[in-house]
This record gives sequence, C-alpha cells and structure tokens, in this order.
Amino acid sequence: MVHPFESITAAKRARMRRSASRHAIERSVRDVRIDVIAVIDGQIDHIEGAVDFSER
Repeated sequence: MVHPFESITAAKRARMRRSASRHAIERSVRDVRIDVIAVIDGQIDHIEGAVDFSER
C-alpha cells in the first residue's frame, strides 16, 4: 500500500486546479487554496496548499 499522497498525480493536480478555479470564478472568490488530508490508521497527515496554482 502506498501513502495516499503518492496517488496525487500531475493529472489529478491539474483537474483539482481547474475545478477550484471554476468554483472560485462562479462564486467571485479571489484566493483559493487546496489542502490534502490523509488518514492512515487513525493518524492524520495534512498538507496546506498542496496543489500549487502557479503550475498552470
């Protein structure tokens, strides 16, 4: 079993950026941050700003 963070591929990051950008535009929001959370055996790992919007 791999760590859940390893399953976040470049294609998934691109889809998350597109989805978040559409959501922000529809709601007139300027700042968007995507965090990623993994729970393994009751332990929580959290990465703030895991998806970089400068990768566009």
